[in-house]
Amino acid sequence: MKGFAILCRAYEEDIKERYPFMGRFWGTNKLIMPYKNNDYEFDNILGGNINIPIGFENMKIKTAQKIGMKKYGHVVSRDFNIRYNPFFYHSGLIRALDFLTVSLGCDVRLNEVVIADAATYEGRNAFRLLLPIAKRILLVTDRKKELIEEVDFALMRYGTSVAVIEDAVKAAERADIVVIASDNKYHKYLAELNRPMLYFRYMTPPKTEWWFDDISISYKGDGDMDPLYAQGYIDVINKEPLWNSAEKEGFSIKSIKKRNLKILER
Repeated sequence: MKGFAILCRAYEEDIKERYPFMGRFWGTNKLIMPYKNNDYEFDNILGGNINIPIGFENMKIKTAQKIGMKKYGHVVSRDFNIRYNPFFYHSGLIRALDFLTVSLGCDVRLNEVVIADAATYEGRNAFRLLLPIAKRILLVTDRKKELIEEVDFALMRYGTSVAVIEDAVKAAERADIVVIASDNKYHKYLAELNRPMLYFRYMTPPKTEWWFDDISISYKGDGDMDPLYAQGYIDVINKEPLWNSAEKEGFSIKSIKKRNLKILER
């Protein structure tokens, strides 16, 4: 059976539960080697989880990779940046933004989506992923020249004319939905709005109740798992690395979360 392994950092609570005697003496947790946790079956694909405790990390990562390749044939990790595809993850977050806004009566198809800073990696990804569904997108950045190709792509591929501005105050007046991925202090006018918000990063957490930065997923209605399982599955079957590919295979978004707190359950 083909499969994949996800390498994760081991949480202290999990280590204590699994090895209750190891933590009694200082430093003994560092001696714990990588261990296999859950296995999931996705039809003819096996997905496993290998936890890596702290201490001697490089050696443990190599050991976990060998275990994963031998047992499953493919290894992926967000924690250790091994074959991790952030664009695939971002496509899942944009799908979650779609669900969230519809549930709040603020559909991305009908309202203004503002992205700041649109010139960052996350901002560019969000823009590309929103183009097929969002009718009105406003890009906010002080690096406007860097987005010329993106604006041309939107016009040529989708016939969408996109505005690029520097003034966050004016953008805030028009924003119905916000994607924030900024290190710019002036973008506080957007980060502090009470709007549905996909939060990649800013200097302070958003003030709105309806911001999120993560999702959990299920497979054919079962489980509550990390979205990385969907990427691992798509990697193994060699499908296009986008969330809609995963949905066609039976994956769905189970919950939308901010810092592990669920704000919407589906």
